Amino acid sequence: MLFSIRAAALSLVLNFSRLDAINISIPVHPVQSGEQDVIRHRQLEVCEDDETYRYKNKKKITCKKIKKKIKLCTKKDSKNGKKLVSTFCQETCGMCSTMPSLAPSVFEFSQCLENDMTFHFTLKNKDRDCLYLTSKKKRKEKYCEKKDPSTKKKVKEFCKLGCDWCPRSKEPTSSPNQIESK
Repeated sequence: MLFSIRAAALSLVLNFSRLDAINISIPVHPVQSGEQDVIRHRQLEVCEDDETYRYKNKKKITCKKIKKKIKLCTKKDSKNGKKLVSTFCQETCGMCSTMPSLAPSVFEFSQCLENDMTFHFTLKNKDRDCLYLTSKKKRKEKYCEKKDPSTKKKVKEFCKLGCDWCPRSKEPTSSPNQIESK
């Protein structure tokens, strides 16, 4: 329980909505070892598709196949612990975030993390989400530029990953500072 509280706090500080997509070490708990305290670290998972995963244990339905049937990302797999398919196919289902780097960047990091999984819109009297857009290129072209009537914002502002949209910053970020030697 201590780990999840610390993880949630770290998530808030870094402004990430999915902590399992972060590849960093964080302290879990201190352990007394002689005169010194030893801190154990847990390596969090890298966000990627599980190459061994098969939907409902069917040999041919891999994460690559699920990309063509993106609706499966929101389904639970009864043959694999009733977990969401997106748990196994994180990259395919748009669950991955990009970590910031020390290198200069032309993108604002916080702008391009992932789809807003809480965003829904109505289309032909059916409730749709960002995953709906990713399954067909024509859908992206048709709906990403449309405005959501309730928020007056374009769909792509909520479905950044699904619409392949990331606002560019005006200028690249500056390089890390270097210490000059005398």
